[in-house]
Amino acid sequence: MIARIHRWNNEQMEGDSAKITISVELEKPRASNLELLVKGIDYVFIGKDFARYLQHEAARAAVEGIKRLHPGQYTVICPWGASDTVSQDAEGRWYSQPTYPPSVIRDSLGAGDTFVAGCIFKLFVGKSTLPEALEYASRLAGAKLAHFGFDIPGYSVQ
Repeated sequence: MIARIHRWNNEQMEGDSAKITISVELEKPRASNLELLVKGIDYVFIGKDFARYLQHEAARAAVEGIKRLHPGQYTVICPWGASDTVSQDAEGRWYSQPTYPPSVIRDSLGAGDTFVAGCIFKLFVGKSTLPEALEYASRLAGAKLAHFGFDIPGYSVQ
């Protein structure tokens, strides 16, 4: 699928709004995930389990390791559980975003997916900056942790 999108993007004119942004998530601890690191990707989300599979014990080390494995002009985002999220944008600028854990964690299932979805939403629908998207995603994932399932009372998409 990524190859098809890449071909499509290559056929578009520079600056054309029809270009498709490509994001990949390296989450499960398996070597085949590295095959997703192809030319033309825009965003890479690295899960903590995958980072540890690659022998990285911190988010920044995971970001640096992925950039070493696959140099290029793309943004890497690595949420590190309850501690923080570290990111490096396509120009090499570093960002760090704290988490917003609730006082009581009721359900952690899907919190990482919620983070990724919130980040993508803010970057492309909200046209937010990377730091704004990271903060929104962290707050959204924190709100998800406080509730069972994905129906968060009183939480609206903004």
